[in-house]
Amino acid sequence: MSTKTSRAREANRSRVRALLTGVSGTFVEYYDFAVYGLVAPVIATQFFPTGDSLSALLATFGIFAIGFVGRPLGGIVFGHFGDKVGRRNVLSVAIIMMTACTVLVGLLPAYSTIGIAAPLLLLALRLIQNFSVGGEFSGASAFVVEHAPPERRGVHGASINISSVFPFVAAIALVLPFSAILSDTQFAAWGWRIPFLLAGPLGIIGLYLRLKVEETPAYQQAKQQGNLERLPVVTALRTQYRRILLLFVSAAVSGISFYMLSSYMVTHLTKELGFGRTPALLINAAAVLAFCVAGLVYARISDKIGRKPVTLVSHAAVVILAVPSFVLMAVGNVFTATIGQCLFAISLAGLSVMTTVISVELFPPQVRYSSNALGYQGAYMIFAGTAPFLSTWLVGITGSSLAPAVYVSTAALISFCVLAALLPETRSAPLSEMTPAAKGVLDPTPPTAA
Repeated sequence: MSTKTSRAREANRSRVRALLTGVSGTFVEYYDFAVYGLVAPVIATQFFPTGDSLSALLATFGIFAIGFVGRPLGGIVFGHFGDKVGRRNVLSVAIIMMTACTVLVGLLPAYSTIGIAAPLLLLALRLIQNFSVGGEFSGASAFVVEHAPPERRGVHGASINISSVFPFVAAIALVLPFSAILSDTQFAAWGWRIPFLLAGPLGIIGLYLRLKVEETPAYQQAKQQGNLERLPVVTALRTQYRRILLLFVSAAVSGISFYMLSSYMVTHLTKELGFGRTPALLINAAAVLAFCVAGLVYARISDKIGRKPVTLVSHAAVVILAVPSFVLMAVGNVFTATIGQCLFAISLAGLSVMTTVISVELFPPQVRYSSNALGYQGAYMIFAGTAPFLSTWLVGITGSSLAPAVYVSTAALISFCVLAALLPETRSAPLSEMTPAAKGVLDPTPPTAA
């Protein structure tokens, strides 16, 4: 009995270490995106001094969007090695790359110092960062969910989403004091660099945790049974393309809404609705916290009733609440803007969390990392990275602050229809099951509706 108890305790400790490893690494990876989105207006003046604030801001968000081209490539490369040599090793490489690039952004000379080389170097660093994130998020999702107990996979998967959005709260907590203490001139000259430089020690901590954790049981079983694929990306495209497309659809809406909340809302409030920077940051922080709490609630419910109903309810919430949320923000006072942005955050939290969980549960272990990366990061390249740019552009050409809400609600409606018809229920899917893949042939049949 004592032996069983000891094994149970060790298994629980292993799960906790895996959870902390996934969460800490993803936090570091997304910290840069948080800081970049928050200081985008300052970066616009430092790297794109065109004299036209809208053009400079569009150029800044354009760099943000183009950088996402690196995501699918990173997903393919990291997915290949993650399915062949293990999740832990490639995730360690990912966090090293991201940390180094984030620190370098903080050290990058401005346009006034090195001219056109400044925005070009910024673009290069953003491409490398997105290459890293392309492998990070998909790998961390698989790593954490594969370690999780079956009855809590939703909650453990949600932790990855929360660790990717909580950096935005941390970034606000760092940027806000500097914005308040420093003058606008000081913050624009050097104050904005400090949050980027702080990524260095955060990355070292994340790397240390990753090197101390074990490989996932699902990968270890596949390796022991000799069921690793020689070319997992090719096998995934050949046999899992239908499910990859389903993930793509869900991830597209998740990406649009997530980056609208995390990387666009502060700009929306300050540049388009006339809010001061400090209230805009505080409103966004409240919304991000609402996202975190709602995400955990959605995840816990999905562990009880299934992924599909929670996914569809959250999609419907975005369709219904996106425009009213933006209307409340446009009223122009802090109270209604906070209510509006929190409503938007709560509505999208469920679909964001469920996309992460089903991205693991949809696929067999020997091509899970690769399939996840292809569907998820492909969608994020096209839709997530362009969300701040398109939102700013839509407001500019329509003259309406509600244009971004119409965009995201339309995307959510299309995704709702597709997923309602085709998404299978994955809550009880055995993550270590080899299925026909153990014999070298993955199941190519399309998923059926639950």
